[in-house]
Amino acid sequence: MSLGIFDDILWKYDGGFFVFHKTDNLIQVCNAPDGETCGVYIFTAMIDGEIDVIYIGCSGHIEGGKPIARVGGLKRRIYGKQNGVAREKYYNDVMDELKVSELKVYWFLTKDDDPEYVEYKLILRYITTRHKLPMYNNKLERKNDKTKIGE
Repeated sequence: MSLGIFDDILWKYDGGFFVFHKTDNLIQVCNAPDGETCGVYIFTAMIDGEIDVIYIGCSGHIEGGKPIARVGGLKRRIYGKQNGVAREKYYNDVMDELKVSELKVYWFLTKDDDPEYVEYKLILRYITTRHKLPMYNNKLERKNDKTKIGE
């Protein structure tokens, strides 16, 4: 599997990627832009000779029809905490569990679109393609009170 299944969703967003190894400092290797940015991010791993999405997340939301960034923006969300654990440690544990030496992390700035809605569409696409949630996502949720931007 590649990110190609998401091309029609992500084509209009600027983005990038970085590789995170067990020996890396996640804050240092994360190349998402600094500042108050909204976006989505996708963690991938090479599993059984195939690249697979293991987690899809977002940073920010829509309020009053405008994107509102989290404190520290997308970059801080990528290296922040997962389930109360620093993501560097969390994803080192994930690499141990999956028996892989690196994760590739893609990120996309969602501009004026609702990052929660973009995340929802990405997870839904994954489910319809793979018939399951990404390995470390535990639910598909769309908050009803959000405005869909960019549709």
